[in-house]
Amino acid sequence: MTDTYWAARPTAECVEEAEKRIDQWFEHCRTYGKIDLWRRMADAYYAGFGDKGLTGEAGDQGELTTVKVNHLHNLVEHIVTMIAGQTPVFSPQAGNSDHAATAQTVIAQGLLDAATTQKGLEPESKLAVKTGVLMGEGFMSVTWDPNIGPDVGTSKEGLPQTAGDVSYCYHTPPDVARDPNADRWTQHKWLAARYPVNRWDLAAMRPDLADAIHSAPSKLDTAGKRDRLIREIKRVEESDEVWVWRLYHVKSPSLPSGRMMEWVTPGAILSDGPLPYDEIPVYRVAPEDTIGIERGYTTAFDLAAPQHVIDSEYSTTLSNHSAFGVQSIWVPPGANLTVEEMSGLKIVKGGTAKPEPLNLVETPAEVQQFAQTMVQAMEVISGVNAVRRGNIDSTGKLSGAAYALIDAKALEYAAGIQTSYRRFMADAATATVRCYQKFATSEYVVKVTGKSNRSYSDTFTKDKISQIQKVDVELGNPLQRTVSGRLQLVQMLFDMQLLKTPEQVFQVITTGRLEPATEGMAKELDNIKAENELLGEGKPAVAIAIDNHPLHIEEHSGVLSSPESRENPEIVAAVTAHIQEHIGLWTTTDPMVLASRRIPPPPMAALAGPTPGAPSGVGSPGGAPGLPPGVNPNEGGQMPGQPQMPVNPQTGERAPDAKA
Repeated sequence: MTDTYWAARPTAECVEEAEKRIDQWFEHCRTYGKIDLWRRMADAYYAGFGDKGLTGEAGDQGELTTVKVNHLHNLVEHIVTMIAGQTPVFSPQAGNSDHAATAQTVIAQGLLDAATTQKGLEPESKLAVKTGVLMGEGFMSVTWDPNIGPDVGTSKEGLPQTAGDVSYCYHTPPDVARDPNADRWTQHKWLAARYPVNRWDLAAMRPDLADAIHSAPSKLDTAGKRDRLIREIKRVEESDEVWVWRLYHVKSPSLPSGRMMEWVTPGAILSDGPLPYDEIPVYRVAPEDTIGIERGYTTAFDLAAPQHVIDSEYSTTLSNHSAFGVQSIWVPPGANLTVEEMSGLKIVKGGTAKPEPLNLVETPAEVQQFAQTMVQAMEVISGVNAVRRGNIDSTGKLSGAAYALIDAKALEYAAGIQTSYRRFMADAATATVRCYQKFATSEYVVKVTGKSNRSYSDTFTKDKISQIQKVDVELGNPLQRTVSGRLQLVQMLFDMQLLKTPEQVFQVITTGRLEPATEGMAKELDNIKAENELLGEGKPAVAIAIDNHPLHIEEHSGVLSSPESRENPEIVAAVTAHIQEHIGLWTTTDPMVLASRRIPPPPMAALAGPTPGAPSGVGSPGGAPGLPPGVNPNEGGQMPGQPQMPVNPQTGERAPDAKA
């Protein structure tokens, strides 16, 4: 017994203790059936691999024919699609709301979009989600890899040097060893995750440990003691990959700096040092947590047994058809039948009784009904209803609205796993930004497709995202995640005149994202915020003719909403001058320009007189549109449609009003 915490011991001793705990984790998983359960779920999900696309044989003499009708795979795929089928929308949050911080959120948004589409965040996270739905929990690590990223020169040895970049790695449940006695996932103080690495690449990067790395067992050689998810059948090839174990320990009173160690074997320790991340960079997605233990649980566990029953029912029917599908005939004893052939025809002659066909292939209706009952039970258990799977009511009594409601119910049922997925993606996105904030040493290029903010996000350094504190994730509502809902959304936006081009309509339909309709307004509001910051300091701001003047005037007025601002003459002068500039532009800008931007005419413009010498319909010097034909501004400003007394053609004077 030592007085030193095992994770705080010297490097060699710490690795030795970590190895013991990893072995204890795998022993725990075998003893309590976790490995067997995870493998059974994988076998059931990928049933086609096991059957090789064929029917099977069973029984002592192969007299039974088996078949798998894999509803479990279909249901799990529907759940995964409901949760992660739509690319999440990241919303970086800055420490404050000033213009500089807002500009950083735009850069961070581009960074995360690039990570999703180009650096593996989306495929690795979807694998983790699928594993979580199928096996109760899935994992993904978000770490900084100094061996990838843009080239920054060459080393003394002439080898290319890289600036480093964020790296994503998906893990199955056996790949993340931890304390099995923890009551909750959040209580874990340490984790040991394994990563497959090519031994030749690793030896080239660490020539001082090359001999130990080459002599280390491959990831296949260690499968007997430290199980893999995939069941080992028969190896015909050797693997060049070895497991690199990485121990993460949180920063705690017993270990203030935390710890991170990497090793292949106790004789090939790659690194040791304090934890360089704010938290353990391994993130978990689980449909739900089992009460009282750290184990994840999933509805898919409850689908495995009904799936086995369905396979058994269909196999019973198929075995009967395979054994008795060829016509059988019963002939009573002593019938004395003879068979002759004439021109290819069979002729049965003689006998005292005719042969009787036997119907041995008839299957009791209860067998098929029970199989269908099991299918319906699986749909109820999983929350994926028949409508979601494309089985439309054959009676035709349900309306389209009813189908949409039933479809939305499936999405509502998946709220639990969706909450876990949202938290999982938010943690991974936040970890991505923090990796760049901590480790980026050079300029990075962000390629964003389909957006018009390239001037903000073509390149960035860590200083340009220094104020980002966290990232939220928007998954959208059910209306945005179904095709029928997106069509309704497009119709609504089109009626509001927010969609202007076919490209915008197509993007909303295909992605469900609203940026095509809201991006322009968001940028204008961002510009107004920047102007308000200048005005709040008593500095002038510039207005231009195509601004949304009523919106600017309304928002700029808010700068003077506090007594402190009103008591500052510089702020009052700057705000009022800028608002007056907007009023002047609003009243002098070509009405066609205002109309093209759907900006209403200035107040009382309809009562203003036309510009002398201007054609009909052109506004006065104040920019207001001219009055409609038939309205004389010199006669009391009568509005269109009001009757007027006739004009005497001889005198040119209008007859007096009878009321007068």
